[in-house]
Order: sequence, then C-alpha cells, then structure tokens
Amino acid sequence: MTQYPHPASMVMTRIGGQDYPMRSVPSCKTCQSPQRTLIENELVKGRSYAVIRRELEGLPAGDRGHPSAEAISDHVKNGHIPIGASLQRRLIERRAKDIGRNIETAEESLVDYVTVQQMIVSKGFERLQDGTIEPDVKDLIAASKFLHDVEASQGDNGLGEEVMLQALHAYLEVARTFIPADRWAEYGRAMASNPVLKAIAAKQEEQRTLEAGT
Repeated sequence: MTQYPHPASMVMTRIGGQDYPMRSVPSCKTCQSPQRTLIENELVKGRSYAVIRRELEGLPAGDRGHPSAEAISDHVKNGHIPIGASLQRRLIERRAKDIGRNIETAEESLVDYVTVQQMIVSKGFERLQDGTIEPDVKDLIAASKFLHDVEASQGDNGLGEEVMLQALHAYLEVARTFIPADRWAEYGRAMASNPVLKAIAAKQEEQRTLEAGT
C-alpha cells in the first residue's frame, strides 16, 4: 500500500502501538470523547461494544457525556477510526461472528489465535508493499500455511497433535518478528490464558492420557 505524507498539522493518535492520523467528526460523540484513544485501543484489543462502554464509567466524560455502545459501533461503521485500526477491527468482528461470539455484548475477548494470525499476515504484506521490510517472505509463508491448516481443518474433529505443534511453532516465530521485545512476556501470558488454546491443550492432554491407558 502506497504511503502518502500527511499534513504537518494532522493530529496523530496511537492505537495498538502504532501512530495514525486522527479524523475527527464534530457530530460523532465518540470522536469528541476525551476517552477516544482508550475506546479505539479497546476496539483493536477485541473488546465488545458493551464492555468498552462499561469501562468508561468513572472516567472524565466531557460536556457531551460518554458515547453509548451504539455510538461506539457507529464510530467504527462510519469509518471514523484510522484505516489500519479499522482493518484490524473488521478482521476481529468477522472472525468473532464466524465462531459465534457476540460483538455487541460478549464478555470475553473477541480475539482468538486465528484472528491474531490474520492480522499478522495482513500487517506483514502491508510492510512488504510499503518497503518497510525486505521481500524475504519465509515468515509470512509460515503464517499463511498455519492459517491454511486451521481453515482446512474446520469441520474435522481437530488438528492432529503433530500439525498443531508445527503450526504453533511457525506462529510463534512470526509473532516474535512483530511483537516488541518488552511485550513478549505479556504476550506469552495472554497466550497461556487464551480459552481457545487452553481448550486445545486440554484436548491433547486428554488424548495422550487415553493413549497411555490403552
């Protein structure tokens, strides 16, 4: 994607560790909220609209009060968030709908390991296109293969242990390329507590126990 220079007067905002030019629409309650940066960061973390609205309680609201969950949703649908963050949110919501999570009210994070992989691949190709990284695509191929293996396995009883371990290894190698070193431990804890990955690990442990007993 070609990168064009932004006017020096353009206000920038930091979302998910990246700086973006900020578009501000006067009629949008979320755009005008003093908590806009928090809201948009929570959007790319995969929080539902109801959870984000609840997190605003007790924080400064400004003259217009806090935006409702519906207003936050409209903020996304109307394209008021920066394009990079908007793409991440669309990936999150599409995957959440595919696996039956409610983007409006879900209490758990809408993000799962497939969503993260999709965002890594998307960001990687974007960086290849704008020249940020050299066109050595071995990491992206590994990520793409992992995503293909997951999608190809839908409808089956689950990935075989060997395939799953290979995919997880490739996934971690790609993730380490993009995640800052000072966030790696935090990322590892999030992976360890992810309900999808915990369920897979439990299933594999159960299978190993059954095989050991035969």
